Amino acid sequence: MTRALVLLLVPLLGILLPGTAQAFPWMIKHGYVGCQVCHVDPSGAGILTKYGRAQSELLLRSRWGPPPEDGSVSKSTQFLLGAFQLPEAIEGQVAVRGGVMLNRTAIPGSRATDQVIPLQMVTDARVAVIHDWLRASASIGIAIRRGQAAALFPRQAEDGFKVVSREFWAGASLMDDQMLVRVGRINLPFGIRGPEHNAWVRTSTRTDINEDQQYGVAVAYTNEGLRAEVMGIAGNFQISPADYHQRGAAGFVEFAFAPQVAGGVSFLATFAGADNELRTRNPVRQAYGVFGRWGVTTDLALQAEANVLHYGAEDRDGAFGASALAQADLEVVRGLHLIATGELLRDPSPEQHAFQRGAWLGLSWFAFQGVEFRVDGIVRQIPRGEGQADISNLIVLCQVNLFF
Repeated sequence: MTRALVLLLVPLLGILLPGTAQAFPWMIKHGYVGCQVCHVDPSGAGILTKYGRAQSELLLRSRWGPPPEDGSVSKSTQFLLGAFQLPEAIEGQVAVRGGVMLNRTAIPGSRATDQVIPLQMVTDARVAVIHDWLRASASIGIAIRRGQAAALFPRQAEDGFKVVSREFWAGASLMDDQMLVRVGRINLPFGIRGPEHNAWVRTSTRTDINEDQQYGVAVAYTNEGLRAEVMGIAGNFQISPADYHQRGAAGFVEFAFAPQVAGGVSFLATFAGADNELRTRNPVRQAYGVFGRWGVTTDLALQAEANVLHYGAEDRDGAFGASALAQADLEVVRGLHLIATGELLRDPSPEQHAFQRGAWLGLSWFAFQGVEFRVDGIVRQIPRGEGQADISNLIVLCQVNLFF
């Protein structure tokens, strides 16, 4: 029973982590293989550039009325919908995400449990500097529940008010903006960076864009047919004691085989003095993966990722696992996306001998500039062991995402 409850809590806690958006790998269907033209972070997500803000109107949101004949974008693409004019070298953004989660868990032999949980996921302000060779970015916000790994001040309780900062870094742009060298608290470069932060490919590798950022030095390179990033990881200094800091390296390389087709490989290897969750000493985590994206048409995009996982520790034998995701995103009409996802997980920590299975069906509507409504239905089957029926987890997640 204890093992079953642990397996149950893994996906549930992933849902409850704070969430962000604005990382859309399906933009490859419009010929955007790289991310650096729309995002200050060259690997995507986070604060948008002025060009990225313009594309959010031209390619993202629903169109109400005919487009301007001169091809211009509205003032609403600017910071705070154009209510405040920032200096040319400054980018700003306010991000708010909230919603409600309906969760039903069915354990064979027990009565199904239902939960209705209101969610405050993100309330962040972000700023970036783009001047000559200088690049810098930082965010600050609040979290009411969870978010401990991003908290600026020590706090023991999981729930309760926290001031959080998910990323802050400074760097230099080199080689005509093809290379960016950064130091600070940075998103880990690994796999496909998308908005489904609670997907198993993200939670199993600890590479989501909510609170898994780490301190370190990162070097990113992008040209027309190649994008890559590698990061030396020094740990997350916002958690203590230092024994829990993950140190090591992560990175990816992605090649564009055609204007709408790209694929790549990822790696991640970290070690620490202790694992607070599993109570192990000197744990080593590794992940090696492949991923691909294909813009089949201007309405349909496919993407997939598969990772081999390994976990070992001084007081635990090493074990292998795997995680995988396949997703189809169909833009039914301009701004309205139907998203179907399948996923698998065999977690090496704690070691599992069977795959967990999951399926998502989502509807995302970019109704207006800076406004997204999203509903996801998620079904997950969690094996309990030989001769025992699976645990069934049904989640309906309703979200409103605002980014101005």
